[in-house]
Order: sequence, then C-alpha cells, then structure tokens
Amino acid sequence: DLHSFPTRRSSDLVLNQPSPSSSPQSPAVPTPEEGSSVPEATSTPGNLTVENNSDLAALLSLRDPGDPSIAAFASKYQGRIIEFDGCVAAVARHGSTKTRFDYLLSAGNCDPDSALGPNFQFYDINYYDFHFPADNSPGSVPVGTNLRFTAEVGKYDSKTTLFQLRPVKTSMR
Repeated sequence: DLHSFPTRRSSDLVLNQPSPSSSPQSPAVPTPEEGSSVPEATSTPGNLTVENNSDLAALLSLRDPGDPSIAAFASKYQGRIIEFDGCVAAVARHGSTKTRFDYLLSAGNCDPDSALGPNFQFYDINYYDFHFPADNSPGSVPVGTNLRFTAEVGKYDSKTTLFQLRPVKTSMR
C-alpha cells in the first residue's frame, strides 16, 4: 500500500521523534535499524546531513574558521542535530582534570596541512560522552582519528572561532 507524501521542508521536521508504527514510511527516506553496523551509510531522519542540507554542506567545505557564515549557521540551527564525517584535530586536558578533555574537530579526513570546516569543539567531555556504540568503539580517541559525528549544534564564538557541539553519537569510520 504505497502513499505519496508532500515534500516537507527541513523546518517542518520534528527531531528525535520516532514515527508511530502505524504510520507509513516514505520509500525515499530510509529508516536505519537500531545497532546498525554501518553508521556512515545511514542517518536518522530529521538530522541535518550534507545530503539533505545545503547550509551544512557549505559549512563543512569552508577553509576559514572565522568565516561569518559560521555564526549565521550556528544561530539558525542551534539545538538541531547534525551528522558529518570528521576527525580529531587536537586534544587538550580540560583544566587540571585527568579524565575530561576538550576536543577540536574538523570536517572530512584528517589532514594536518588542510583542515576543512569550522573549529568544532567538544568541550569538557570524557570518553563516554562520545557515545560510541558497543560494537564500534575505539580504546582511545587520539589526534588524527577519523570519525562519524552526530552532535547538537551549540554556540559559535567569533573571537575564538570555536563552534561548540554536544556529542550525541560517534562511530568509527
């Protein structure tokens, strides 16, 4: 029993709200199964990705971490969930703690000579805050690790050029 659905704008989507089982799913929107072992091939409907959001695609291709469009993106999408391939560009201890860290993230694969996108930051987190799935978790998260990030958009500070994200889920790639 196929139904056609009107095209929805991204502003009409409700995040992180599962569809009732009685509602039909559009065949154009794949629904990932829980515990999928191929996280880079699936995304959660409603999350912003480079495939469904041109603003995010443009953001992740920037070469200037101080570009004014970053502040506009942060303001427009604060609180929304984004998914992207990125890497750990730097790690620093958070204050004098031994188990909490600040992670600097960039878009795409790690390349010390050519970082892409904003200076994303996971601020004051520990290993468990990455929310790795049990079957896809590394022993540690050093500089140079390529990952798939699912994170909540936070604030952007144009003085430091740090764009805060809150990790929701992270997987190896």
